[in-house]
Amino acid sequence: MADDHSKANDKLKEAASKESIPVPSDIGAKNQATYDRLSKLDGAAFDRAYASAMVKDHQADVAAFRKQANAGKNDSIKSFASETLPTLQDHLKEAKEMLKTVGASNTRAKKANTGR
Repeated sequence: MADDHSKANDKLKEAASKESIPVPSDIGAKNQATYDRLSKLDGAAFDRAYASAMVKDHQADVAAFRKQANAGKNDSIKSFASETLPTLQDHLKEAKEMLKTVGASNTRAKKANTGR
């Protein structure tokens, strides 16, 4: 997933550069807040929070890329969105599976600890 995101970022920078569109160089306040929150967690709590954040972020990204791919005004960015959308959709599926897995392991752990 990280490799796909790095490749997509490189392609985005290239498309944006062709169109003289500035690309942020920092992660932004929202992503920094998520990072800060996750960095305070560990173990199962981290796994659940990370998986949940990945689902939420990928849902938002898929919606934004779909909108841009279908109705974008800039051909370079529209093409980038169209090419990248299937990978994001795959990542969303993976994130949902991860969330199911960490949620299921959490449920099993609770049952083991409570005897239910």
